[in-house]
Amino acid sequence: MATSNSAAELVGKLNKAADNVQKGTQKALETSGKIVEGTINAGVASTIGGDLKMGTKLVRAASRADSKRAEIYARGPMHWLEKGVKPHAVVTKGIGGSRAARTSFVASAFGSGGLSFGGTLKRRGKNKDGKLALKFESGDVRPYARRAGKYPAQKTWSKGTDRARPLVAANWKRIHVQELAKSFA
Repeated sequence: MATSNSAAELVGKLNKAADNVQKGTQKALETSGKIVEGTINAGVASTIGGDLKMGTKLVRAASRADSKRAEIYARGPMHWLEKGVKPHAVVTKGIGGSRAARTSFVASAFGSGGLSFGGTLKRRGKNKDGKLALKFESGDVRPYARRAGKYPAQKTWSKGTDRARPLVAANWKRIHVQELAKSFA
């Protein structure tokens, strides 16, 4: 660090340092948001098989930063990974009105036990008669599926933010050290 030869020179360096701290904070916010986003998405990818998709839904974290904060938010059914899913019936909208009515139809028709029509749900669509149906990877098309539907909680969001914490702290420190070094060089 260069020595200041006058009070005016020192004041100039301190003003430059204040400006650089603000620039560093903005840079640190932007990069820290990306770090958290990356660690959460890495956890999601390892949990659901690498392509960030659950069925047809894309699941990922995203971030944006302004001058005051970095916001990390979820896209897709992240809550399924975080909290898990209880066993439930899957029914198209073509059967009976509300979701409660459709679910009670399947429960009354097949009971609330673990009866399951095997196969993995591929997409919702229409059968050959043009009625809403569920299409399975096996090629079967049915208007409902009484499946276990159970998916245990993976805590991908919580674990991702915990893994990101030390990385964000190191990033914040590195950026601010660089910006302060520019002020007094």
